[in-house]
Amino acid sequence: MNLKSSFVIAFSLSLLACGGHQTNVQLVSQNAVQQPRESQTPSPQIPSPVITPSPEQEITLAKGLRIVPKTIELENQRRRYKISVVYPHIEGSKSAGILKLNRRIKDLVTKQYQWLLIPPTKEELRHYEKWPGVFNSVDLDYEVVLATAELLSIYFDVYSYGIGAAHSVQQSFTVNFDLESEKLITLTGLFRPRAGHLQFISDYCIRELSRDHQFAMSDPTFTDELAPKLKNYESWNLTKEGLRFNFDACRIDGCAAGKAEVNIAFEALREKLLPKSGLEDWLMATEWRNHRS
Repeated sequence: MNLKSSFVIAFSLSLLACGGHQTNVQLVSQNAVQQPRESQTPSPQIPSPVITPSPEQEITLAKGLRIVPKTIELENQRRRYKISVVYPHIEGSKSAGILKLNRRIKDLVTKQYQWLLIPPTKEELRHYEKWPGVFNSVDLDYEVVLATAELLSIYFDVYSYGIGAAHSVQQSFTVNFDLESEKLITLTGLFRPRAGHLQFISDYCIRELSRDHQFAMSDPTFTDELAPKLKNYESWNLTKEGLRFNFDACRIDGCAAGKAEVNIAFEALREKLLPKSGLEDWLMATEWRNHRS
């Protein structure tokens, strides 16, 4: 099975999931996919994702470092694809850690649109003829959630669309980086061994999201997607106040509801955080506020 076939299968499963739950609850996101008005002639619903644009200016960090937005714009009329990508690049240092971080970001970004660069088969091209003027597409942008002398936390927002689908699929991934040690920060690495942090995070997110959703806590889809498993909490960011967990559209609600997020203050996590990790100056909420205010 090639990469494009794998994407199509994943796309189909994602769209099937969209029919599960339908609510009218307003979520924290303002990036819901907009659908065009229906006309008398049947036509595909071309997605128009609204992504918060990244600042076009550079972001200056300590020690001469700066974050510079890089852009990739690719289009092929015959192969029917469009790629629009903006991603961050760290300049001002040639250290091994920063170079490795830039490679990781570029690899993660490239992975999102790689399926579009596989030449379509003749059968696929014939299939595309049913939707003239419509393209397979990937739109990617980012948000610098936190940038200090010690820490960098970036959120990446991706909308992928396959010709013939009802709408685009939204996904996210994140990069959390310690600028002092020049190493990636993992969620597990923030907590004491056997502290039960995943169970705590799961219970917290279920409680918070239940207030915004018309779900019972016993709903199997809801509870499974928020179960205390690391895969359910891979998209997370450091903030000045604590940890932000990102939930993509279609994961815990109908796709029309958009994405959601839950913020957990460091104060609530204090007893579970790993001491002497080299990060305690910014992990503790009180120390953070006193140091950064």
